[in-house]
Amino acid sequence: MAALAALLVSAGASRAAEAVTAPLRHLAFDLALEITYVNQQGGLRDVADPTGGGTVETQRGETHQSTIVCDIVAANPDGDLLVDVSETGVERSAPVSRLVLHLDGTYEMLVNQRPLTEEEAALVPFLARGYIGPQSHPLNDSWEVDGKLDKFTSKTKFHVTAVKTETEAIAFDEEYAFSGAEGFTGVGHGDVDYDPGKLVPERVGLFLTMRLQQMGHDTTVRYRANYTLKEDSFAKHG
Repeated sequence: MAALAALLVSAGASRAAEAVTAPLRHLAFDLALEITYVNQQGGLRDVADPTGGGTVETQRGETHQSTIVCDIVAANPDGDLLVDVSETGVERSAPVSRLVLHLDGTYEMLVNQRPLTEEEAALVPFLARGYIGPQSHPLNDSWEVDGKLDKFTSKTKFHVTAVKTETEAIAFDEEYAFSGAEGFTGVGHGDVDYDPGKLVPERVGLFLTMRLQQMGHDTTVRYRANYTLKEDSFAKHG
């Protein structure tokens, strides 16, 4: 809690000076996004078949091009980051929202901040200091990261598929769940080109499937997203 309080104090100072002070680090990612919604409505009965109910399935898809900006406005020695996240696109945009990003990739929204979009939420953990981390990984190295925060739990498995001069190619599989009346479950997989020296992904490709279940109505949402780092204020000092 002390670490969180320190970040919030820093946040207040940042808000007061944001007109003249740049964030500690500015990151911008180009995003190519495909979304498919599949809805299943149960308990419906065809008038020609009075003996039982059935299920009606509908499906629709979307494609979007946008930019996600992540400004790191404060940090503490324990690894927490204070991050402003926003998304800008022709048909899919979201205003700035502030969160505390923990070492393991879990995050907490500050009071009166909007929830992240799914594509923002999928990217943000890769900015955490301990999700992949600053240490170099040898070829075929594998590890897991477990996340737990309030009603949210997650598990991500990483495997290094190639080691390059400055980046590591890492495949990952993940599963997550949010409990409660508005709960959901999800699974995903993908790959990332990660720069451990700068603690940033240069590229992320992922495919997520999220399921929401309500009485008589199930919704499956599939996200295919490709992120490419296009701006990094640290690159100027590399």
